[in-house]
Amino acid sequence: MTFTAELCHDDRTAVLTLTGDLDTPSALVFQDEMQRAINGQPDRLVLDLTALRHLTSAAVRVLVVARQKLADEVPIILVGVQAGVETTLRLIGIDRSLVFSDQRPQ
Repeated sequence: MTFTAELCHDDRTAVLTLTGDLDTPSALVFQDEMQRAINGQPDRLVLDLTALRHLTSAAVRVLVVARQKLADEVPIILVGVQAGVETTLRLIGIDRSLVFSDQRPQ
């Protein structure tokens, strides 16, 4: 399945919606969109992963770098994480610096 990333801003919240398979080649697109989101200096960063089926270690690296670039008080909220993706994040240990949610925050 083709990977897509769509960034929008809702007030001080950056929402990045990801769909498909986030493999190594598409991690560059993810990285660019994450950088755009960070450049907007959001109060929170929401990643809607409802339609994301798979991610590689290259994508996890993008998450780690984003967490390092954002201020500690800016949460990265993952919405609708599928079981396989969540397992990958937990095995790597990055889950401790992320917030998991079943729905987008208001």
